[in-house]
Amino acid sequence: KNLILQVLSLYNSPAERETEIKNMSSVFNELKKDILPELRRSQIVNSTDLQGLTDAEIMAAYRNGGDLTVEQYLYAAQELANGAGEQVAILTAASKKFNDARVWNNLGVAQTQAGDKAAALKSFEKAAKLDSSKELSKNLLLANLANGNTAEAKKYAAAADAQAKAAMAAAEGDYKAAAKNLEGYNEAIALVQSNDLAGAKKAIAKDNSADADYLRAVIAAKEGDLKTAEAQLKSAVSKNPALAQKAAKDINLKALNK
Repeated sequence: KNLILQVLSLYNSPAERETEIKNMSSVFNELKKDILPELRRSQIVNSTDLQGLTDAEIMAAYRNGGDLTVEQYLYAAQELANGAGEQVAILTAASKKFNDARVWNNLGVAQTQAGDKAAALKSFEKAAKLDSSKELSKNLLLANLANGNTAEAKKYAAAADAQAKAAMAAAEGDYKAAAKNLEGYNEAIALVQSNDLAGAKKAIAKDNSADADYLRAVIAAKEGDLKTAEAQLKSAVSKNPALAQKAAKDINLKALNK
């Protein structure tokens, strides 16, 4: 052992070390048979240089009609676009080059955010021809509801997630069923609609947001507790002044506006 270590310490070059150890093994047969086989190993070095496009180059390529991969289009729409309008434009360009479910689905989401409900529904339908995920079922359900197609929306309820099923139940007026698939503020909204005011208060008991305070004001007004309703509305407006305008038109808070 000491002899091997001494030899290794004398040479910096791996090739020279290997040569000297081989010379030793020709003298020491035991070293050759029992020691060296346990020490042999291979060293592989792989140097890879990956070069991609910068964010600026991706946007320049998009604007100039250059070649981009579908992943680059999706990235540009998600991370580099300035608002829903530009997202729609980027993904529309991508859809002309790639018939990809991800492109159509993301385009539908962007069109929804831009307020084009009809176009969004068409995009989701095109995505559904290429994919059958739960996310797409949810989007199709919600898009059909947004376009007033309640019966068509129901076709996707079984495969959709819990929140989409809750939206379907609410659209059919079954707020108790909707509440079962919701949590927190959204659950409280459904419970208020089903006139379960105690359940609604419990659902937002730990929520201190402006919207939760506003909903507590509505609940108190429905219970005839105008003092609490006024206090909760004041708290909501202090957190979000825009709620004052909503309250002025809210029939549930009509008693406070007299």
